[in-house]
Amino acid sequence: HPCPVISYVVEGTIRFQIRGEKMQIIHAGEVCYEPAGAIIEHFDNASDRATTKFIPYYLLNGQKELIEMLPTTQTNPQ
Repeated sequence: HPCPVISYVVEGTIRFQIRGEKMQIIHAGEVCYEPAGAIIEHFDNASDRATTKFIPYYLLNGQKELIEMLPTTQTNPQ
């Protein structure tokens, strides 16, 4: 993101990891912080059965694109 983002987990559990940092588990009622320009390796539902809901707060000071999707890489090229 071109701006900092604070996400509040409303329901469920999120696996959250910024590139180069330790994986975090964020539970309902907790928040996570993404610095502007950080590459997010994981922002995933930590459960394969329960749903997850979160509210992201984009700390913008103007109009910008909110997300830049990076190209996917193949781990097992054929």
